[in-house]
Amino acid sequence: MSKLLSPAYRREFTQGDTPAGPADFDDWIVRAVPNPARPLFREGRYLLAEEPALQDTALYHSVLAAIADGNATRGGVAGYLSRKSTDLAHPRSVLQEVGMITHEQDAFRKNRSHYRIAEPLITFYHTVMRQNWGDLERPGRAAQVRRRLQPTFRGKVLGPHFERISRDWARRHADSETFGGVPK
Repeated sequence: MSKLLSPAYRREFTQGDTPAGPADFDDWIVRAVPNPARPLFREGRYLLAEEPALQDTALYHSVLAAIADGNATRGGVAGYLSRKSTDLAHPRSVLQEVGMITHEQDAFRKNRSHYRIAEPLITFYHTVMRQNWGDLERPGRAAQVRRRLQPTFRGKVLGPHFERISRDWARRHADSETFGGVPK
């Protein structure tokens, strides 16, 4: 899976419907993403199903749901799933190998690390779509779900993605003096 997967969805999975401009963006989201008539609606679900290395998709979806919900440490994922952390080592490792999650050191605390979902669409699927599937399949409900879940979207999808972009920029472009040394 590529980190650049999301741009591929812009035209193909939205059937050529792109925002007319910044003022159309919210309406476009409602038209294009949580719309059962569009391919993008089920894409978060299909990404796992299409990955040959993932045998037990329910378990992998559960690990991703835990991370998407903010349980980003080994113990957090294990607690969310009521399992031992050692029992989840293999699914975490496979999700890393196929590029669905990353394992990063905490920038502020030594010996701490976090898992992050690499593809924002997967995070969106687990934090917004999956839990509201019934409402989203009913015509006319997408705008209501979007309004109700806007804080969740900002905090669990948009925020972490912006952090990822910022971290990548700092690693690639920031001068070493900007952060008092080489950014990690």
